[in-house]
Amino acid sequence: MSGYALERDRRRPIIFIDFDGTICNDRYWRTLPSEKQNKLQTYLFQENRNIVFEWMRGLHTAEEINNLVAVALDIPYSELWEIFVADCQSMHVSPATLARLAHLRLIANTILVTGNMDSFSRFTVPALLLDQHFDAISNSYNEGRLKTDDGGALFMQYIEQFGASIEDCVVIDDSAEVCSTFARLGGMPLHVTAGRTTDAILDGLLLSLAQAR
Repeated sequence: MSGYALERDRRRPIIFIDFDGTICNDRYWRTLPSEKQNKLQTYLFQENRNIVFEWMRGLHTAEEINNLVAVALDIPYSELWEIFVADCQSMHVSPATLARLAHLRLIANTILVTGNMDSFSRFTVPALLLDQHFDAISNSYNEGRLKTDDGGALFMQYIEQFGASIEDCVVIDDSAEVCSTFARLGGMPLHVTAGRTTDAILDGLLLSLAQAR
């Protein structure tokens, strides 16, 4: 991403950044007892992954999913729902990461783009005040599609909306598939891995942008 492009086009570049696995590693239902947690992982994320992807595309509600899980885990719905909401509201994002993003917002638009559920918009965003830390938040539940759907059309939608150039935009994501999709569009993917943390990537962006200005 070039600081010169910002001057030339008078359009701010966009830094797209993922949520799960990129700026947050907490899970829904994470405070369930370990036996129930293991059973949930098997039931929902292995045996019924299609339901999860439908949920992420806006085809189910959190209430509907928790009803299914309550039956599968033999837990009263009200008890499971209380745990679920509390876990959604107490997810952790490092203040240090948010501070780095605040610096980047001085010279770029930052968009949180996540493959997620209605619970993210209903409980996590307001509890963590995430809307105060990003120029926009894109949740697949509300969009009706994932980041890789239609060749990454979701990214182009925001690039056109913000009047940016794909060549000046980056995505920070722990998904290799998302990074490959973004690269095919012409943008710069920055893949988060065990050896390449989000904060290290943000530090590199801050340094490169400072040198380019």
